[in-house]
Amino acid sequence: MKLSLILEQARSSELSSLSPKDKTDAKIVTYVNAALVEMYRKFQLATEEAIIRLRPDLVKTVYTLGSTDSDVIVAGKPMTDGDVMVVLEAFNEDGSPITINDENDPYSIYTVTYNQLQIPLLGNHTYVSVIYKKNPPLVTYKDDGNGNAQDCDVPVPLQLLSAMCHYIGYRAHSAVDGNVQAENSTHYAKYMAAIAELVAEGSMNAESTVHATFKKRGFA
Repeated sequence: MKLSLILEQARSSELSSLSPKDKTDAKIVTYVNAALVEMYRKFQLATEEAIIRLRPDLVKTVYTLGSTDSDVIVAGKPMTDGDVMVVLEAFNEDGSPITINDENDPYSIYTVTYNQLQIPLLGNHTYVSVIYKKNPPLVTYKDDGNGNAQDCDVPVPLQLLSAMCHYIGYRAHSAVDGNVQAENSTHYAKYMAAIAELVAEGSMNAESTVHATFKKRGFA
């Protein structure tokens, strides 16, 4: 989806009652980024597989999903920092699932933090595959020389335009008047209704997951 489409749609509808100083392109881009994080939190818009090389020789049990841990790679390269929103699934190298945060399973792995995993018992396995929900790439405001934002791609599908604009309206009106009885509460209700409609009609599925295997990455 193009940034120009979101700006035009939001400014002509949800933000129409705001003063020009409260709906500049620079300000709306900050709300676009807040909406992006919200959309990626609600739906699985982007997932990735990280491969963790287990290191029993180092008595290592905690692995960081980021560039600082050389035992963690994505597509054969070091991970990008700040890429992980939440860990979804984990698998052994034979494709069998591993439970997450299950105290009743001795072979469970645990989320120490949002981007750190503890793998206490290794068994006979040498690799673990972790599927995680990615954070969105945020929009950087760039002036086109006329006080407007340069157009760019926003990484969300078109069917989320209405929900994006309602959320932008909610954040913009909240910035002007934080009163929950004011117009911003109406925009939040419309946003939640738009999300519910997307899920009900099946165009967006908040529960879908990706089951990646080592064969796809050359580990089998």
